[in-house]
Amino acid sequence: MFNIRKPVLTSQPVKRYLRWTSINAEVFNVGKYRREDNPHPEANFFAPNNPAGEKARRAAAEAAVDDMLNWLKDKNNKVAILDATNSTKSRRKWIYERITEAKLSRKCDLLVPSPILT
Repeated sequence: MFNIRKPVLTSQPVKRYLRWTSINAEVFNVGKYRREDNPHPEANFFAPNNPAGEKARRAAAEAAVDDMLNWLKDKNNKVAILDATNSTKSRRKWIYERITEAKLSRKCDLLVPSPILT
């Protein structure tokens, strides 16, 4: 049996802990961005064979990553937590490429939480 803990259940406590230790951290939740445009999607919205759903999900991910990279440009911001499913290799590769293409002027920490399977 699998016990899957959603990444959001990890992201916010990590952010609170880091801030408690005086490390400026922020969570960029892709679901929050998606809900701004489509607060109550039908189940087929998430189907892998739904091009309109994929386009909307991709737009939400792009907005979150854009905001995250802009946030990291401030030298006082230290840890960015990208809170999203990122379940495909292509999505994880895209995130990596976006971060490396951003050429941030300093070393930054990026936390991409994954579900814990036990």
